[in-house]
Amino acid sequence: QELETVLYLADQKGEAAAVKWARSQVDTPIKGSSPPQVNFLSPPQSNGRRPVAGGMIRSRVATPHPKREARATEDRDFLLEATKAIPEEFHSDLATYVVRRPYGIPNADPTFWNMAGVQNFNDYQMKADADKPLTIEVAAKISVDGSVLTLSG
Repeated sequence: QELETVLYLADQKGEAAAVKWARSQVDTPIKGSSPPQVNFLSPPQSNGRRPVAGGMIRSRVATPHPKREARATEDRDFLLEATKAIPEEFHSDLATYVVRRPYGIPNADPTFWNMAGVQNFNDYQMKADADKPLTIEVAAKISVDGSVLTLSG
């Protein structure tokens, strides 16, 4: 009921009158302590603040995420060497699968990727990363009819 009185006074006589009444209802604070605080429920504001239970007003805050450290040069050098060392083509009875190499390493048949690639060479080399599988392009050369199917993220 006291909360209703505070809200009524705030609506009718202003927030200053409501605060004055609320302070008169609170016992005298202990010496050296800060005075009690009274919060008011206000309509939602355009800055994203919203009233919540208990009269407190909170702002939306982004969920914290751990910061990612930049990949060390040694790791990148290792990935470059590993990319050069593994074969880019894999064969089966149904198709030949070709992995487009990241990190600016050219494939054995660059003209094939000019035709089959989703991204142009420069864009691919800037975005493709072995740690992000959705950035890698793979093409399947179908054995039966010679058609090409390109998979990308």
